[in-house]
Amino acid sequence: MDDAYSSRVLPDRDSSHFGMEMTPHVREYEEDLEWSTPQFGGASYLEFEKLPSSVFSAITITMSFRTFDAEGLLFFSAQRELNRDFISLAVKQGYVEFRFDTGSGPLRLRSRRPVDDGGWHKIVARRNRRDGMLMLDDDSGVQGTAPGKTAGLNLHINVYVGGYTFNMEERIRDQAGVNKGLTGCIRSLAVDEDKLLGAPTPSKCIGSSRIAECSWSPCFPNPCNNSADCFITRQGDRFTNKCQCKDKFEGPRCEREVMEKKIDPCASNPCHPSANCSSATDQDGFNCICPPGRSDSLCNTVTHSPAYMPSFVGDSYIQRESLGSTVKSRMEIEVLFYCRQPDGLIFYNGQKKSGKGDFVALNLRDGHLEFLYNLGQGIATIRSTSPVTLGDWHLARVSRDMTRGEMSVDGGVPERGRSPGENFHLNVKLPLYLGGVPQYNKMLRSYGIRNGLDGALQKFTVNGMNIPLFVDNLTNTSYNVQPFNGHACYHNPCLNGGACLPNRAEYSCACAPRHVGERCEEESIDLLSDQVLRDQSESGVYFDGKAKAMYNNYVKSISRSLRHNAYQIRIRTKRPHGLLLMAGKARRTDRMSGDYLALAVTDGKVHLRYDLGSGPAHVISDDRIDNGEWTTINVERIDKEATLQVNNGLVQHVTSPGKTRKLNTDGFLWLGGIDYQPRGIGLYKSFFHSFVGCVSRFMVHGEEILLREDALNSPDLPSCS
Repeated sequence: MDDAYSSRVLPDRDSSHFGMEMTPHVREYEEDLEWSTPQFGGASYLEFEKLPSSVFSAITITMSFRTFDAEGLLFFSAQRELNRDFISLAVKQGYVEFRFDTGSGPLRLRSRRPVDDGGWHKIVARRNRRDGMLMLDDDSGVQGTAPGKTAGLNLHINVYVGGYTFNMEERIRDQAGVNKGLTGCIRSLAVDEDKLLGAPTPSKCIGSSRIAECSWSPCFPNPCNNSADCFITRQGDRFTNKCQCKDKFEGPRCEREVMEKKIDPCASNPCHPSANCSSATDQDGFNCICPPGRSDSLCNTVTHSPAYMPSFVGDSYIQRESLGSTVKSRMEIEVLFYCRQPDGLIFYNGQKKSGKGDFVALNLRDGHLEFLYNLGQGIATIRSTSPVTLGDWHLARVSRDMTRGEMSVDGGVPERGRSPGENFHLNVKLPLYLGGVPQYNKMLRSYGIRNGLDGALQKFTVNGMNIPLFVDNLTNTSYNVQPFNGHACYHNPCLNGGACLPNRAEYSCACAPRHVGERCEEESIDLLSDQVLRDQSESGVYFDGKAKAMYNNYVKSISRSLRHNAYQIRIRTKRPHGLLLMAGKARRTDRMSGDYLALAVTDGKVHLRYDLGSGPAHVISDDRIDNGEWTTINVERIDKEATLQVNNGLVQHVTSPGKTRKLNTDGFLWLGGIDYQPRGIGLYKSFFHSFVGCVSRFMVHGEEILLREDALNSPDLPSCS
């Protein structure tokens, strides 16, 4: 398995074979390139080609495995559509469960004995149309029949063994009934007569992640004392153990007896797994200490500050959705990056996992930037004349128009080139990778690229659209990425709630209300009275609850607003409810749900809600704004993901459900209210209250809209007074 991502065992100095007693220090294993019998660590998986059509009527799965955990996925395949046909094997609550659904409801069969003892077990799972049988070791088989009349099993996706990819989490939980992969080993696996594992070369394995050679588990033998449970936990790319003590015992290995039982409010793990829980002054209370990038009382809300910059160390990467059709004919990409080493991949988007076919990339080689792309008939390489300086920030602009490409560094003279052949279109289907890729020996070996960026990213835009750089290291959309600590904004020098805004190596402070100064160190004089919505420093137009203004929902191209929306609006109000803006369809011939994006004040807070056709998504600000003070609101949507920021606060993220990515509207945008009543789109009543207050600025895609002159319906908008 030369191309597999896998792991090797790091044995203890004092004991290296499976059955010996563990020494007190932590045992770990790390990733390697070769294995024969795979071991899975709970976040690992193997991917095999999809099953043949012969399994439509019947299938027999034979597996030899061992597990050190009471829960974990063993085997899964399904129909392409969600909530349709599937087949799975899993360890659930210590028992083996065999499930399948032929379209009329699932059959669930459970082994008679538990298997989470660390020993080797053999299972045979057999399905013949709607009839199923599960046999564990030498026990008699458990049998059953699936409900309904449909009997054929349609399986379209690849087979996942021992785990699954991050984007399958909801499907695995709903269908297989577990939320993690196997913690253990699989010695052999066969589907009918086809051996997937146990043969000398598992040739049908097409992908893997974090696989170790089967040897030992950090929890076997159990290092915990006094009958405590041992759990495998992950720290970075390594796996280690953690003891969960029984009552009256404590310590790293539960070695100490507690004379008097304590009431620990953190025992139920109320905080997000990335947060630290601490007991409050009162015995029954607790506080969640959130890491950077999370907020709210339990740290469940993913946020980030404008100062966040991801740091890469050569094997790191961030995964985003493919650029797809947005770069098919033309593209403009801007990257603001920092480099510590002269070699490293900055970004890559390809067509095939093998590395063959179309791709586009930006790479550092010997200190020179290389802009690479292939439209199917050969590689175009555009190389900077001079090397970049290490330890500095650099702005690279790359663009492509059909076959012609161009690159400039730090505003210098552009370098130009073109790809060979007559192909004009770039077809990329894989995810976009920033700072590196998961597998260099597969994707990029033919181009001589062997490692990722050693440095940081501050900005990445594609055709004027910002690609979010913030990552949550608890998901598999990134690997070994940390906040960049080499910039002043890392420690936020801005005072009194001010936000640090990076600009290459420099920064500026965006101050919170009532504060001014270079670092927001001075308190400003409040010129806003409690009774009057007018001040001398800023004015605007007044919406009286009757005025409704209509504008175009785009600046340069109507197609731009389908997949990307960016609004900034500055308002002040004392009303707890009122519609700020709405994009949808004014005339409908049915009562079915329609696409929309709406922003309103609900119970004094900013409320963003949108629906792309697969169900609504919404996010609400933490703080009230119905205080008569000026408030700046930023909203941006890129495909399914949207962000909301109020003043200089943290950016809140939300993602819409389903697969739809485009916002289909009539092309118009309403401010202050709407002159029609949308049917069936699921908005709160507060969205149908007209806005009462002042608007001083409104921007669409970074360009300011003249509130009176650009309105299409000539609304009555007096000056704010």
